[in-house]
Amino acid sequence: MASSFVDKAKKRLFDSLPLCFVDPATAGRPQDEEQLSGLLGLFHQLGRISWCDVPLWLPTNERAEAMADTLFTQTVVCAEYQLFSTCAQEKNVWGQMRADLIFLARDGRTVCILENKIGGDFTYKNDPQQQLDRQLAFLAKCKISSRFLVLLSSGDFFEGGWYAKQLAKALEGNTLVPAVAGYLIKWEDVLKALH
Repeated sequence: MASSFVDKAKKRLFDSLPLCFVDPATAGRPQDEEQLSGLLGLFHQLGRISWCDVPLWLPTNERAEAMADTLFTQTVVCAEYQLFSTCAQEKNVWGQMRADLIFLARDGRTVCILENKIGGDFTYKNDPQQQLDRQLAFLAKCKISSRFLVLLSSGDFFEGGWYAKQLAKALEGNTLVPAVAGYLIKWEDVLKALH
């Protein structure tokens, strides 16, 4: 990505953060991607996000029919979730890869990996296909029938063609889990839904 585009998009996102989106313990404002993810998970747990007001977007950048509450209502969330493996080979594959956020339905029927990207590269060997493919491989191992992979970023990155194309390509090439649905969520929509 061109650094000037990335810098402008990140600045626009961080400048748009509402005053209420702070660490409740310190009143500190998020300064990076990891802090944004952590606060999102905390605000979810505290019930301070109206997911029914957050649209889901398809990897084609078209609006999906469903809203985000179909993924996140009645769920618990864990940040930097260790993707469990069933053998030593899988531990090699997934051991250093953690889900930014993983949402699990309380009734055990839905799992959603949420990958937060705001200008950074994919972390696994800078290869988005390998990282997203490995997250899809983990979802293939899940005993849960409703499985989702979601990329969260600012609208600037999606509209600029970043991330959305990579998710679409990973989903198209996915033969392991044809039942996995992939969506995009825009930070701007989440920030409007905070209360």
